[in-house]
Amino acid sequence: MRNHTNTIIASDFFVVVTATFRLVYVFVIMELDTRRILHFNITQHPTAEWTLQQFRECVVGDEGYRFVIHDRDRIYSRDLDESLKSLELTVLRTPYKSPQARRCAILLLTTVVLFSTIRSGLQHLLRCRIFLSEILSRGITAA
Repeated sequence: MRNHTNTIIASDFFVVVTATFRLVYVFVIMELDTRRILHFNITQHPTAEWTLQQFRECVVGDEGYRFVIHDRDRIYSRDLDESLKSLELTVLRTPYKSPQARRCAILLLTTVVLFSTIRSGLQHLLRCRIFLSEILSRGITAA
């Protein structure tokens, strides 16, 4: 797998609780080799169709990505996996109960949580998006 890290992307969702106690879901696509954030977006109601659109916005075909790693969350339906094949991506699902396989996602989440606790008050969806854009524009990647 190490020989192919430049062709692998990983995706994951994590939850952010706003200052008004609303839940928003942050979807992130990360390049495994460089741990660079390729794409992120935020929604209150993630669906398989919405998730597929995020992949379409990120993977246009000329990047050379061949594999996508994601967990076994229900949002990644069989239909979504089939649609990812149309983007010429082979889906690699993380094994059950395997924390090592989720290491990159955990590192990314830790980085975002650290910076979000430093900044105060994610009051609504727009602020959360602006905040994450600011973090990512500074070139902060998972350790």
